[in-house]
Amino acid sequence: MSNGIFGSMFDFNGDGDLDIFEQATEFDFLQKMMGDDEKRDSHEDDDSDDGWRDQYYGDEIGLDPDDYDTEEEYQEAAAEKEAWISAIPDSISALAQEYFIEPEDYDSYEDFIEAVKDELG
Repeated sequence: MSNGIFGSMFDFNGDGDLDIFEQATEFDFLQKMMGDDEKRDSHEDDDSDDGWRDQYYGDEIGLDPDDYDTEEEYQEAAAEKEAWISAIPDSISALAQEYFIEPEDYDSYEDFIEAVKDELG
């Protein structure tokens, strides 16, 4: 009975032995785990202050953190955008939703209103 490093986790056919395919899969898994650890370690050792961006990628406000030099600049821009989005009158917001126009897709209130006007013709 030949079990691998992870016991019988990769014994896919349940015969109690790891065949060449199962051993290769186990080895590949181990390599990927070690590579992920190395990447994580290199990011932890990185002296740059760009780590703040990670928490903002894919946020709902629609801003790209890479467009800002500091977290403070990004937060200021996000607060400004949230302010104009929340100030959109309900009637305009409802009309925009009817045409699938999302304010998060625009850089300013003016651009958003222009898109709504363009859609209405």
